[in-house]
Amino acid sequence: MEIVSSVISPRYIVKQVSKSYYIDEIINCELLQSAINDIYKIETATQSYILKLYKYNYKDKSEIMFEFKFLSYLNSLDIDVVNYIETINKNFMLEINAYEGIRYAVLMNFIDGEELDYRFNENAFLYGANVAKIHKASKTFTPNKKTKEINIDLMIKESIQSIENFLKKYYVAELKYFQYFFNFLLKKIKNIKLNDLEKTFCHGDLHGGNAHKNLNKIIFFDFDFSGYGVVSYDISVFRWGCIINKREEQWKDFIKGYKTIKKLDDKDLSNSLIFVAIRDLWIMHLYISRIKNDGILFIHKYYIQSRKKFLKDLEKQI
Repeated sequence: MEIVSSVISPRYIVKQVSKSYYIDEIINCELLQSAINDIYKIETATQSYILKLYKYNYKDKSEIMFEFKFLSYLNSLDIDVVNYIETINKNFMLEINAYEGIRYAVLMNFIDGEELDYRFNENAFLYGANVAKIHKASKTFTPNKKTKEINIDLMIKESIQSIENFLKKYYVAELKYFQYFFNFLLKKIKNIKLNDLEKTFCHGDLHGGNAHKNLNKIIFFDFDFSGYGVVSYDISVFRWGCIINKREEQWKDFIKGYKTIKKLDDKDLSNSLIFVAIRDLWIMHLYISRIKNDGILFIHKYYIQSRKKFLKDLEKQI
């Protein structure tokens, strides 16, 4: 029998966590979601935790090590980000024996608070200011091991290949426009001198979520896509979230908040919509990659048509 991806029972997770961490007796454990990662909420009488269980072969140890080092560094500078908890063996990574092979997991404190409510523009301002704090602090981060990178050229290449292969097989009628847009985007990106843009260690998934607000404090989590990359792309992911949720006016509030903490040159803002397009294609690629776990109907024709419309509207603005 071949298993693509197993879902580990909460009962088994409790056994593994209880013997691997110095935490109180676990009174409840439940699976919150099974997507790119499996996320479990674990509760004791006094504390709640989140266990992130990576899919088999989704990441290697060096990538998870980078995230651990990056978060530990930010925490050392009092930047409000989640931190991974050490195991009894002074490790931070747990190995789970799944049917398909070894899967890695990390445990962290559950972050109190709620996702930001963007009906209030001050939340976009606050989010931007706190993103700037991460970027500013990241300038002095020097990982000892191989640096994880947010490679724009590779993202475009992988996205185009993945989307083309998928459309050729399932939605050939939609292929023509996407190929047109790929050529349009490749011409635009050629005119951007990526090496001249500001780079630092970035979160990689700042769509407006992946942070909880408690009073006036924002704590960031979910650094799965983090790495050394272009600041323009990192902040444009927020703009992508604004456009998706029809609240693009908050992009201006985000930038205002960002600039209260850190300088942002015009050249790092001028091509924002191109990076928005790259982000959308990358997410489409990630969704397609989930077919092996979630089934072919996970990507339906209405999703393809919605992405086509999104890119057409974006093309007009670019």
